[in-house]
Amino acid sequence: MKIVFILVLSLVSHSLFAKTCRDFSEGRLNYYFEQIKKFHFDDNLSFERFNLLCEYFHTTHGQKTMERIFLSETARLIQEDIESPFEAYLYGHSPFIIEEYSSYGAVAQPALVRIGAFRTHFPVGGQEVDPIAIIHHEFCHTKYGNFDPAYDTNHWRNELYIVRNCENPLREANGYEPRRSYFQSSENLTINVITGRVREGRWRVSPSGEFYQ
Repeated sequence: MKIVFILVLSLVSHSLFAKTCRDFSEGRLNYYFEQIKKFHFDDNLSFERFNLLCEYFHTTHGQKTMERIFLSETARLIQEDIESPFEAYLYGHSPFIIEEYSSYGAVAQPALVRIGAFRTHFPVGGQEVDPIAIIHHEFCHTKYGNFDPAYDTNHWRNELYIVRNCENPLREANGYEPRRSYFQSSENLTINVITGRVREGRWRVSPSGEFYQ
């Protein structure tokens, strides 16, 4: 009996119920976060990823993202008396999911964000990594993001738009210098964020906007 109790306690301590976020400035944001955690956070999110998400959702940009998710999707699930993601699937919904990523960085699809570990510096560009701005970058790739609908989501122009309009404003707000380059590995292209030019291969970009290696 004691072994069973310890096992259950261990499972609970590692579940989302054991993960808490500091209070937001407004009561409605606390409610939004708790409901988004309930319906959209994967149970296997580590404490490290959870804490990064908590920090992100406390930013002005993150609060806008949280509001869009709640008003567009979470509120509808609540209105239909759905109690869990599993129940949502049973009733034909495909909830937006935030889950752990087994590699470095983060990736996104329209209804999914995966968050992994973060390096201290970009391996190609060399600049410091701001994990919170990277998370916002990926949310901007989703259906709740701030992307340019004229661009193909897999095209380098879309990455340029998102670095300029999503990632860099948050980097600067967090005290980082604007990101100057983005390496599109699928096309082996380095995007110069300053000038908008691209060059094949792995390049760095100087503060004046010049490619160099």
